[in-house]
Amino acid sequence: MLNSKRYIRKALICLLAVVYMSVSLNFPAFAADTNIAPLGNPTTSYCSPWETLSAINDGYTPASSADHSNGAYGNWDNPGTTQWVQYDFAQNYAISRSEVYWFDDNEGLDLPASCNFQYWNGSSWVDFSNQSGKGVAGNTFNVTSFTSATTNKIRLSMTAKAGFSTGILEWRVWGSPASSGTNAAPVVNAGPDATVTLPGAILAGTVTDDGLPAGAAVTATWSKVSGPGTVTFANPGSPGTAVTFSVEGTYVLQLTASDTALTASDTVTITVNPAGSSGSYVWNYGNVPGAAIEPWNDNPTLTPININPYGTPSLTIPYGYILLSQGPNGTSQVPQATQISILKRINEDLKWEGQSMGVHMPPWSTGKTGTKYMDYFFTNTGLPRDPGPTGDQAWEGSYPFVESDASGMNDQNRYNITHEFNHVLLNSYGTVPGQSVSWIQESLNDYMILRLAEWRSGATPGQSQQFPFPSGIGYLDREVYKQPHVPIESCGINSSGEATGPSDYMNDSTGYRYNDLFPLFVSQRVGMTFYFKVFEEAKTTEQNLQTMTRLLDKQRVQSMVTEYSARLALGDFMEFSTAVQGVASTSMYAATTNQSGWLVPSDSSKFPRYTGRNFIPVSVNQGATSVSVNFAPDSLGSNGTTADMRVQIAYRATDGTTVFSTPVSSGQTTIQLTKPPKNGVVIAVISNVTMSGYKKAKSYGWDPTERFGYKIQLTGGTAAPINKLYF
Repeated sequence: MLNSKRYIRKALICLLAVVYMSVSLNFPAFAADTNIAPLGNPTTSYCSPWETLSAINDGYTPASSADHSNGAYGNWDNPGTTQWVQYDFAQNYAISRSEVYWFDDNEGLDLPASCNFQYWNGSSWVDFSNQSGKGVAGNTFNVTSFTSATTNKIRLSMTAKAGFSTGILEWRVWGSPASSGTNAAPVVNAGPDATVTLPGAILAGTVTDDGLPAGAAVTATWSKVSGPGTVTFANPGSPGTAVTFSVEGTYVLQLTASDTALTASDTVTITVNPAGSSGSYVWNYGNVPGAAIEPWNDNPTLTPININPYGTPSLTIPYGYILLSQGPNGTSQVPQATQISILKRINEDLKWEGQSMGVHMPPWSTGKTGTKYMDYFFTNTGLPRDPGPTGDQAWEGSYPFVESDASGMNDQNRYNITHEFNHVLLNSYGTVPGQSVSWIQESLNDYMILRLAEWRSGATPGQSQQFPFPSGIGYLDREVYKQPHVPIESCGINSSGEATGPSDYMNDSTGYRYNDLFPLFVSQRVGMTFYFKVFEEAKTTEQNLQTMTRLLDKQRVQSMVTEYSARLALGDFMEFSTAVQGVASTSMYAATTNQSGWLVPSDSSKFPRYTGRNFIPVSVNQGATSVSVNFAPDSLGSNGTTADMRVQIAYRATDGTTVFSTPVSSGQTTIQLTKPPKNGVVIAVISNVTMSGYKKAKSYGWDPTERFGYKIQLTGGTAAPINKLYF
């Protein structure tokens, strides 16, 4: 029976978004007998479209069984049935315990009647032996222990009570990497065979190892086995990398891995068709500049620069490139050994950012040529602090200083501190030390933390296995889907989460900084060092996209804005796709009305602003082999700067791949349905790529007299409902 109360609540959830969240960042430790759930790829028999499967292994500890503030898995409306969730791992683990926190919303979801645990023995699912616990209690982690089994898949089945469905807030699995003590060759998977169009594709290889010989580094290398043309790997040493082909044909590529003692390999067959043959448009950005990777010194010599606002420090602790300073009035609240361990972890993070992203150390020096470091202050953290006349002082942005609002220092908030330290690094870019450059920093900073978490977990950028958002990262990304019409770079927001006007790029007082998805997209398309080249070259008079245009050209930046919009429409972000889709909202879709056969946006206030976008879902007509959109920009309610806009059609096929039509600035674009669209729906993506008429920071894209209107006409489809997601 339909639970109307639950139905109404879920409809409302689709219209609401969280603006402010108070969270702790939690990351797993990778040691024996640890929670390996974050390493697993979750799948399920069924998940309600408004729920979030990736929530079950995001590391969040719920306050109660009703606490779905960080997302939840649920399988409503399947009352009284048995449903399952499972984790697939990239290697074998010896698994001996499970902990489940059940979701009970006091509506259509209730605690299960019973549950059971199984593992994959290589050919079939079998029950774990001697299962003890199997609890179904609310407001707690239900612990189940069993005889350890070695497997790469574990499944949890739950049987619902009559009239109810089931849900999960968090599912932990405890185990350790399986090892016999005898070295085995790395396990290599070159990924699934694929058919692509010129110029190339993203390879999805994986390499796992047993950690033997101890201390040995595992290396991977891609090579061409056969094929008619030249093959270029963007990063031959990365299992997940971009690859381009010079001509069409069938290619066999080989991924080889070595642990210094043993070697293994696997091949993948890639069939390359001519560009456009599948009806899918391919973006190509050519060569782009990147930030230089500076040499790294693990043991620099540091001396105080003695310019801190409290006077000469009474205590300094040098570690790596950080000099922790306590002013003369400070009182140490944390043992020095603990402080050093924190600085060690931050230095490790900093080194990875520098050596992988091209983040540069600031130009402050000890006086020795080429020696760079940070004077690093903590306040409100339990570390040494130096009270001023009105309490703890804050100098971030004008002095090499960092503060954190964390209540104490431990492994759980390590990334909180790295996040704040990143602000010091980002503030150092500009004409003088400590001067901010254009564009709000929070989004780039969260992107850096996202990549750091991926690195710390051992995941590979571009891998096929999905990587979940760390706790506290995806909250900014929800606004991208709630308000897709706003600019990429910044927007103002009121207490209800509605976009109301511009945000000052230099002094964002609204409490809302956009998102990390655009930096993530750029890194996936042109590499991780380009964005930091942009930040390095930015002028204080420029917006972020203006700097990109100066380094590249207008056409390529417009193409990036267009592709970014299309990827957003499908939640298509490589290994982060599932996580991105999990924060989406049906608010992403633009409502339309039919006027004489043309679809017109119902709300002119949500016309796409500079670099903004609209998404219009289209149901494919029965028997249609293609869908066309006739686009008339600037046709309704437009005023001000002449609009430069694009429309294209995008869809996710039933096999999970994505297909795109050629973007056009006006007139018709057509997509051939060479593969059946998932849900029978394609998306018309309208992007505003106007790159002229830039405004000063506070009015960028928000001139109240400007409108960027349009209308579209469909062939082969009709407007689809906008109350469900079409990923």
